[in-house]
Amino acid sequence: MSILTRPAGYKTSGVYVGIKRKGKDVGLIASEVPASAAGLFTLNHVRGAAVDLCRAHLADGRLSAIVASSGVSNVCTGPEGARNALAMAEQVAQGLGVPTHDVAVATTGIIGAQLPMDKIRRGIQLALAELGEDEHGYVADSILTTDTCRKESYKKTVLSGRTVTIAGIAKGAGMVHPNLGTTFAFLTSDAAIAPPLLHECLVEGVEKSFNVMSVDGDQSTSDTVIVLANGLAGNPPVEQGGPDHRAFSEALTWVLSDLTRQLILDGEGATRFLTINVVGARSYDEAKTIARHVSTSCLVKTALFGGDPNWGRIMARVGSAGVPVDQEKISYHRQPACDRGGPAAGLRQGRRRPTGRGHGGRVHRQPGLRLGPLHGVHVRLDVRLRQDQRGVSHVT
Repeated sequence: MSILTRPAGYKTSGVYVGIKRKGKDVGLIASEVPASAAGLFTLNHVRGAAVDLCRAHLADGRLSAIVASSGVSNVCTGPEGARNALAMAEQVAQGLGVPTHDVAVATTGIIGAQLPMDKIRRGIQLALAELGEDEHGYVADSILTTDTCRKESYKKTVLSGRTVTIAGIAKGAGMVHPNLGTTFAFLTSDAAIAPPLLHECLVEGVEKSFNVMSVDGDQSTSDTVIVLANGLAGNPPVEQGGPDHRAFSEALTWVLSDLTRQLILDGEGATRFLTINVVGARSYDEAKTIARHVSTSCLVKTALFGGDPNWGRIMARVGSAGVPVDQEKISYHRQPACDRGGPAAGLRQGRRRPTGRGHGGRVHRQPGLRLGPLHGVHVRLDVRLRQDQRGVSHVT
């Protein structure tokens, strides 16, 4: 079954109609009842027609369905592109018996081409006919472009004694960089939660996941994250500031973060998974600025690719991030350890920490995409801008 149908009251499908050379290319997600909905989209000023349509359809915080296609992005396509995006929503709405404004649309692929509407219409017709538990989870395949594998995740939590499920799928391998810093992510939940609070939880979750991710430094034109919550778990509506609010928000953030990790591991040409943890900053924004400045450095990336733990490049990047720091206070630590058994090279309060083996050795070369979180590289930077180290800011 599709991971998106784990929460109560959802049906999905994914079909192939030849928009791409191979693989499913039209997908449909539908809730049995109108659902609270929230969405976040690319901040790129060059954006797809579907992004503008989704923003308009989410104005009332309600959706019944999401239709997606892959192969053609419907970006830079003018009035015809806008009409085609609307036509997709209208066809799904008619097939499900719901208002057109309750249908979101997402399209990804080649920029500058018009959607092949004959194939799109046939794909939507087939997807409507095949809506169900989606035994093989084809909806997750229908949104892939240059990805090599599906990205799926789910988590259960308890709200006022009722078990609630949050599930999600995502795609993205290229044009992955904040803000929004993803490509597509669609999430379903059976929690009862009002649209404004759902949007608040989504913003918080994306800030801690997709918005601290970068693969290639290029921001997509079609970034879309949408979450639906239909209330069929039977929990009392989540209240602002209550324990259920925290539990739901943490579970949603967990799913978003897990999807983010999978996106990075499948990034185009990726051979390393780098996590940067900045502590001791005066604010979250300062920590995020430093972490992002380091993570987007071509020199840092080439050092990692070559298996060279050259912390000098990282220190130089910290100093140029625009955040006033004192180099005599900065501490740096990297894992995993060097090859030949030496400890990880590091820095303590502005001075190189002895390693006992040359300049720190080299990180094991581990070719291939499937590094996994335990085989990636973790960097911890303590910038010591706060005298009180409690409540320090973390960015990973």
